Amino acid sequence: MRDPLTLISPYSSSEEAAQVLAQSLTQAMLAKGDCPFHLAISGGSTPKRLFEILGISTIGQRLPWHRLVIYWADERCVPTDHPDSNHGMLMSAIGGDLPHHELTYHRIHGEDAPRREVLRYAQLLRDNVPGTPLPQLDWIWLGMGLDGHVASLFPESVLEEEPHGICGISTNPYSGEQRITLTEAMIMAAKQVTFLVTGHAKAEIVQRVLTASAADSVLPAARITYRHSKVDWLLDMEAASTLPVGEATPPRHL
Repeated sequence: MRDPLTLISPYSSSEEAAQVLAQSLTQAMLAKGDCPFHLAISGGSTPKRLFEILGISTIGQRLPWHRLVIYWADERCVPTDHPDSNHGMLMSAIGGDLPHHELTYHRIHGEDAPRREVLRYAQLLRDNVPGTPLPQLDWIWLGMGLDGHVASLFPESVLEEEPHGICGISTNPYSGEQRITLTEAMIMAAKQVTFLVTGHAKAEIVQRVLTASAADSVLPAARITYRHSKVDWLLDMEAASTLPVGEATPPRHL
């Protein structure tokens, strides 16, 4: 069964979810004090909208930008101008400029040789993020695929991990495309994990993950949800539409 600490909040739209995330990020950073705040993001519409909100809103004016350090949870092994590049899609969505010049942004170089880049990115995380045996990110925002994959961890796929178990190279089983991703162990080491899932197309897999049996432990999203001590799910009403009555909690700040 799902861990009782898992909280599921349905919102009317990805816009509302992004507003909640922006407020929650500010609160979490202020609560941490003067230390850097290490955040990993994945692709999707909500992180894009979040950066847009932070760049123009009063919420963003309160954010201690100089302490925010952003990483990617995964990236496709393609050039930055390729339509599938997470970094490229984000830059295109926000007009090519990050919302504030004082934040630190570490992208995965998907255009470089995967084996060389996975070693570089793992070392970057080891050098910048405290924690042992694995670096401990403050927060990871994840989407979820129609097959229950998260970051670029696909069901029943083999991950070629670098020696420290921080990053790995995966292959999309549908397209054969290579990707660089944080490992499941690295995601589990984070202080908090939030899933951001929207749209009616995801309703069936959301229900499967959040009402999963042991047979569904093959799904990366289910494993992380049940085993991590602090997981949140932010859904729009369409993605939450097939959950049992009472399964979702009222919307709230994270």
